[in-house]
Amino acid sequence: MEITRHSAGHLLTLSLKGRLDGSWSEHTSEAFLATLEEGWHHLRLDLSEVSFLSSAGIRTLIQHYKKLATLKGSLVVINPSRPVRDILTMAGLQMLLTEAPTPESGSAASRTLEGGSVESYTMTPGATLQAALLDSSAPLCFPAGMLGLGLGTLGSEPGIPGEFFAMAGTAIAQPADGRQSPDYVTTQGELRPGVAPRTGIAARGSFALCLRFDTAAPQRGLPLSALIDLALKETGADAVGLAFAAEAESLVGAALLRAGENQPLTPLPFPEVRNQMAFTAEPAWPRSLALGVAFAARSPDHPLAPQLRPLGPLRVHAHAAAFPYSPLPKGELCPEAFTAELLESEQPLGLLHLLDDHRPGGLGESRFHRGALWVAPLETIHTLQA
Repeated sequence: MEITRHSAGHLLTLSLKGRLDGSWSEHTSEAFLATLEEGWHHLRLDLSEVSFLSSAGIRTLIQHYKKLATLKGSLVVINPSRPVRDILTMAGLQMLLTEAPTPESGSAASRTLEGGSVESYTMTPGATLQAALLDSSAPLCFPAGMLGLGLGTLGSEPGIPGEFFAMAGTAIAQPADGRQSPDYVTTQGELRPGVAPRTGIAARGSFALCLRFDTAAPQRGLPLSALIDLALKETGADAVGLAFAAEAESLVGAALLRAGENQPLTPLPFPEVRNQMAFTAEPAWPRSLALGVAFAARSPDHPLAPQLRPLGPLRVHAHAAAFPYSPLPKGELCPEAFTAELLESEQPLGLLHLLDDHRPGGLGESRFHRGALWVAPLETIHTLQA
């Protein structure tokens, strides 16, 4: 089986030559998956030189037709050879021969971005997030309208703290007790995720924008600081809160190794800090799907500064969980629906406080190829009621 490629705008055409049978269906499937990882969601299959299509080949076509449909994409067979057309017609798969509508941007404002492109969707015009620093004074409930991150424990009772973040009615945490896997609580019926925080930031409100960014293949992924800067520029704010879902090139950061229920969370000097924190020695979870939360400000004197860390010229606090790779649907995404669907099918692989390893020869920042940012300007308040 020979496969050649031709792109035009949003469309990628794969021209197949040979027999699409059991021997070559896996090879063809791998070629389809490679196009998804590159960000192509609208595929045309030129089967004019395919002489035979078996049930294994039909299964491959149907699998990826359904996969692209869930991603708001399309897969269409064009120029089918006579044997292929007859087989698809007899199998009742005429939908594969029907040309899909030309992809449109909908209500999004689209523009180029250095290294790629960005689309901006208005969610709640003029929306803001009211943010406050967290301490161990009281547990917080995190329904869909709440955003937060820091060190704390899932539930209402203090316990062994670890990195956590909460967004879209879901809280994910990784206790610093030697366990390898994060835990999480999602909104179900009357159940709302709660966190007993030790330190951190929380915010209440609505997102103003959904920003969809995409890098141009084979462009290297955008660093976290570029995405934060994009959010600040698009909102015109000096400080923002955001949640994100993105296809990650890799993640760079740290996680608390161990902490007792009553152990003070005071920073330790080097090298003692290595006994308290685990730092990524190499880029973590390459080719993964990242879900996370960030708070950022341009000024080092911002009221949230005690919880913000330098990231280039910005001050940022960001946590992210890695999941097995899955391409993101195109267009505007609802954070609640996306997060709920993700956690129905996948388990988080790990959770990191994202950092910039700016040492000579260091790992640099976490990088992302494409994804969604849900953002709003920040208003700071003194306390945030439970």
